[in-house]
Amino acid sequence: MKKIYLLSLVVLALMQSCNKPDPKQITGNVINNKDSVRIAGAFVPPFTNADSIYTLLERDFNKNEAVLDLLNLSYAKVLIMTGRLDKADTLITFATSRSGFDTGSIENARYANLQAAIKAYKQDQEGAISYYKKAIQLFEKHNDRKSAASVNFNIANIFLSRLNYPMAYQYSAEATRGFKAINDTLYYPVALAVKAVSASILGKKEEAKTLAQEAEQTSTRYKNPLGIAMSGYALGEVAMYDKQYDTAISRFQNVIPLAQQLQQVTITAAAYTSLVKAYLEKKEYDLTIAEGKKAIEFSEKFRYKDVSYALNRYISQAYQQKGDEHSALQYIRRADEHFRDEVVSNDRRVMGELLVQYETEKKDKQLAEQKLEIQEKSAAIRNWLIAGGLLLLGSIFYLYQSRKNQKQKLALLTQENENAVLKAIMNSEERERRNISSTLHDSVAAKLGAAKMSLQSIPFLAEEIKNEQLEKTAQLISNIHADVRSIAHNLLPVTLEKVGLVSAINEFVAEINQLHLLEIKVDNHLSIDFSLPKRNELVLYRIVQELLNNIVKHAKATRATVHISETNQQLEIRVTDNGIGFTSNQENQGLYSIRERLNTIGGTFTIESQEQQGSVAKLTLKT
Repeated sequence: MKKIYLLSLVVLALMQSCNKPDPKQITGNVINNKDSVRIAGAFVPPFTNADSIYTLLERDFNKNEAVLDLLNLSYAKVLIMTGRLDKADTLITFATSRSGFDTGSIENARYANLQAAIKAYKQDQEGAISYYKKAIQLFEKHNDRKSAASVNFNIANIFLSRLNYPMAYQYSAEATRGFKAINDTLYYPVALAVKAVSASILGKKEEAKTLAQEAEQTSTRYKNPLGIAMSGYALGEVAMYDKQYDTAISRFQNVIPLAQQLQQVTITAAAYTSLVKAYLEKKEYDLTIAEGKKAIEFSEKFRYKDVSYALNRYISQAYQQKGDEHSALQYIRRADEHFRDEVVSNDRRVMGELLVQYETEKKDKQLAEQKLEIQEKSAAIRNWLIAGGLLLLGSIFYLYQSRKNQKQKLALLTQENENAVLKAIMNSEERERRNISSTLHDSVAAKLGAAKMSLQSIPFLAEEIKNEQLEKTAQLISNIHADVRSIAHNLLPVTLEKVGLVSAINEFVAEINQLHLLEIKVDNHLSIDFSLPKRNELVLYRIVQELLNNIVKHAKATRATVHISETNQQLEIRVTDNGIGFTSNQENQGLYSIRERLNTIGGTFTIESQEQQGSVAKLTLKT
């Protein structure tokens, strides 16, 4: 079956459309128009002072649960739009776990939709689908058909991006029925186009063609440029399936500039990829290479690793057909690098294992061939021994040298295998560095741009409002400074570097306690002059930080304690809570990772827990 590489079309507009609370649908207390207008006017781009505004409004509305939910939903969207995903996740977790919250309410559906968006932005597609399904059930329960259709559309695109065409077809069908029922003309043709792409890959040729044509006609009738772009892409894929490559190329060439004009980078990337594939299938190898290089430059600009993977493979095949083996090898290696990084992002670990398996099988094949060569040479030697004794000494010496050389080659291949594993680890660390770079760019750079525009506008303002604008700009710069300090603190806390482990833990606990999510105490019994190597302190700090974050997010605890002591030259850190606990068979990958990290510095990790009886995590390290 032919594969395509289409990224998810989960867009912020759909997230917003599912989270516009209707005061008539709010349960619990009543929301008056004055409160709704106040909240709506509080959070407007560039979201200056959003945090302080939220704190002020929360204090005013803390006795009205319905208005508080409206405030939390609005503030969570601001956090997501400004890249503060973890803070948004913590806010939603706290809001939905408070006493008396109705988990069957439509507010919970909107919270679940935002949690799905957070998971999608973090490339956790399994988690996103889980929350989207929860949101659908609640939206349908409350007869909110537009929101249910939007969520079905999001799920369809996630499955499409993972090349799961049967599920993409199923959910896009649900989405089209929902959009059609409410006479939606914006997303209905786009959902039709997604269904058409899925149908073409599943071999439903006539249905795919009909769906794509209907999507194009509907989009044209209602002058819907997004639908026109997506339906054009779908018709191109249908033509590809029919091997009508000229038609497909024409379709993709029309889609690319339209998608770029609409700033729909996902559709642009998909059309670029399919255009290059069409040139390759048509055996126009020079155009495959030329257009492929332009498409790679575009995809790498937006860090679309799966698209870059496909394009590099297509270019490699084109060079191979032209007889340029050197360039073919160069591009297939680039494809493998992208393959190791992010092809089908939610399945990176599985893909990596497959690649390692492929490399191991290749090495095993080389070993088998060399062993066969040894056997053949041994057989030749035996024949010489039978033929005459005069060659006996020479044959024995030859055999000895041959086996020695083969053992050296086997040892070299083994070392190469170990180096491959080490390289995979280093690549993982490099990806983490890129994620940090992306955070700096998306959060700090956006706010700096807003500050720049604010400063540039001051000379053109009336004298009576210049000071007010300067104060707003100063506050924005203050927020940027706080964000940079927060990012730097997360990378390597200054307190840990200058003062030590205990002070850094105290500082982190104080930050959590300021959120009033639960009460955490630090019980320190170490002497003032106690110290550890900086690397060991950093590992221990990160583990304690992760354990406390897990308690905040999952334990539903009201109290937690960090107990630090030293006995018989052995440091012991115990992190306890009074939360819901878990059973032993619920221990996850995160706890396994903690144990392995602690092992690297010679420490041990254990955790004990029972349901509804909290948990006790213990870290020990020889001093």
